[in-house]
Amino acid sequence: MPLLETLRVDGSLLVDGRVSLKSSQSLKKLVIRECENVIPANIIPSTVEKVTIHNYAERINILEQVVFPPSLTHLTVSGDCKNPIKLPQSLVKLKMNEFTSKSGSVFRLDEGINHTNVRDLSIIIENGTNQPPTTYQFSIQRLDADNRNVLVLEKQTMTGGIITQRKQEHESEYDPINLRYTGSNSTFELKWFLTYYQDYDGVGS
Repeated sequence: MPLLETLRVDGSLLVDGRVSLKSSQSLKKLVIRECENVIPANIIPSTVEKVTIHNYAERINILEQVVFPPSLTHLTVSGDCKNPIKLPQSLVKLKMNEFTSKSGSVFRLDEGINHTNVRDLSIIIENGTNQPPTTYQFSIQRLDADNRNVLVLEKQTMTGGIITQRKQEHESEYDPINLRYTGSNSTFELKWFLTYYQDYDGVGS
């Protein structure tokens, strides 16, 4: 498949080696369907710019080993993905489609701010009912070179504002910023939290 630019493949075929991408040095877009197993570390070619992963696993983190190439600009992950993902600096657009319970979940916003160039973030939440999914679309604008001040807005509701990140003394990383969404019978409510010393200080809701 040396001249292939777009590939859609079942996760099982890719993980067990029945489909190899080693010779696909022109591949730009990769869609991994029905993935139920951990994706090996260097399975994605260095030329790939857009990746979509449909995660069908329930109790394992299929992304714990995968190394995304430095060419990656767009990533979509559908399914349960609670553990942090190591994302490349080149990433500018991230879409997370999550299936979660009414108790909700947490997204580490600071990971996307400080370790990637993501400018557009979409979080789509489904709770397994017949109700339509809840969708949040964020724009992220870094206001200085060290990302200390960041403008984050939810595009549909225009909620958000400028977040000033903090570091604890003798720490190199900024404190976590969490987007926490909790469910009701039909919708999810979004809350923003900055985390200092494992305490939550709300900065908006």
